[in-house]
Amino acid sequence: MYSEEEISAAVQAGIFSEEAVENFRRHAAGLPPVAVVHEERIRMASGLNDVLVALASLLLLLVLFWMGERFALWCGGMAMAVAAWGLAEVFTRQRQMALSSIVLMLAFSMGAHAFGTGLVEPDDQLPLLPASDSMVGYFFAALAGYAHWCRFRAPIAVTAAVIALLRFSHALLLQIAPYNAGLQLACVSIWIVMIMVLALRWDRRDRYRLSWQSDVAFWLYLLLAQLLAFAIANRLHLLQQSGAPQTQLWLMLLLYGVLALFALWTDRRALLILPLLQVFVMCAVIAVTGLSYGADHPDYGLAPRLLLPSLLLAVLSLLLAAFWTSCRAAALCLLPRVVKDYLPAQA
Repeated sequence: MYSEEEISAAVQAGIFSEEAVENFRRHAAGLPPVAVVHEERIRMASGLNDVLVALASLLLLLVLFWMGERFALWCGGMAMAVAAWGLAEVFTRQRQMALSSIVLMLAFSMGAHAFGTGLVEPDDQLPLLPASDSMVGYFFAALAGYAHWCRFRAPIAVTAAVIALLRFSHALLLQIAPYNAGLQLACVSIWIVMIMVLALRWDRRDRYRLSWQSDVAFWLYLLLAQLLAFAIANRLHLLQQSGAPQTQLWLMLLLYGVLALFALWTDRRALLILPLLQVFVMCAVIAVTGLSYGADHPDYGLAPRLLLPSLLLAVLSLLLAAFWTSCRAAALCLLPRVVKDYLPAQA
């Protein structure tokens, strides 16, 4: 990439003519924006100074929470939220540090959740633990995510607010119908579709992945992948407990292939990373169980049936990573043009 000063210097040196440079500028102005979308780059850290600030801020916020929690739970949450907001004014709004912005946003949301939970629940229930299901805390966390987004425009703030709303609706659903598994499954399906639509809308705003709007879509896709990964992991856990036939394991592989097709359409590898990680962890646990307790352990009996599906899953993932651009071009051919106009641009 050459700057305007270097091009002007080349004209003065007689390397290029003024007419050729003007023709090139007019030609470049008419081209669509170009981005290397097949790499799906995401800015997670601005440098080692960003990592240092993130770690120091995390330690400071944790200490402030502990100090405030000695008096009351809401006091600790308020101290964490206020400090996180103040630090974000410097490191997010002014210096735009990526990793520090993520840490401070999550800390602000957790502090707001602790504050709301401490207002209505006993002080011995920590909101940072999964066992605490305070609807008031999740409501405060959702408001915190929205306020943080309006002020700082941190890409992860949208996803944090959506997560808080999901937890709020889940806690409300457990209060209304705690034993209705069908209703809970229907709600989970609705949440997945809503998050998918929201992520596609953000991707539509930046089809060439040149601005922060694509980062918002990235975090939403990561949340979507987490929900899908939990669904696949729960299904595999049920297969492990019930001793289901191997054909159902192949069904899980088929579902991963459908998910890979959607990932190609949206050009998002995040949809594949977390489900693949879930399968890897499950295989690792089974292997360690066999080494620790021997082949007679009940959980080790699933290992032979997992070998070939896991091998094909790994090979499929490697082939997609190696030939992502060509595979996406082939996948896009299956869609009509009106649909492709809403998807990220092809590299």
